[in-house]
Amino acid sequence: MEEKASKRIPVGAPAGFPTGTGQIRIVVDGVRYWAHHLAWLFNRGDWPSDILDHINGRPDDNRIENLRLADPSKNMQNSKLFCTNTSGFKGVSFCRQTQRWRASITKDGHKYCLGRFISPDLAHAAYRQAADRMFGEFARAA
Repeated sequence: MEEKASKRIPVGAPAGFPTGTGQIRIVVDGVRYWAHHLAWLFNRGDWPSDILDHINGRPDDNRIENLRLADPSKNMQNSKLFCTNTSGFKGVSFCRQTQRWRASITKDGHKYCLGRFISPDLAHAAYRQAADRMFGEFARAA
């Protein structure tokens, strides 16, 4: 007879369950934990002091080499394009008043206007330059 960890989950099966955001939750003694927090604890020996960022942008990839500490602003900078984006470029939108492409970036809750441009490519170049300067390794331009 096969040993079971619970009534439904066999021993050796992956722990946890995916949430709507794609992150994995694990229940230990009735308490829910994020799998990436537990991965950090078991590998580093301490509870993460800040937000944990998934370097490759995949919230279910909890390998220790894919996790790094980040403040909220850096964590958001490493996010992918939102589904509502119509320009195809992060930080770029169309300004109806000027009929130009606007580049903007947000850091620590403050939105910075980077200018208006005749093409989305030029606006995106301005965004990339600002992202690299402001966020370094956390900058994700796509």
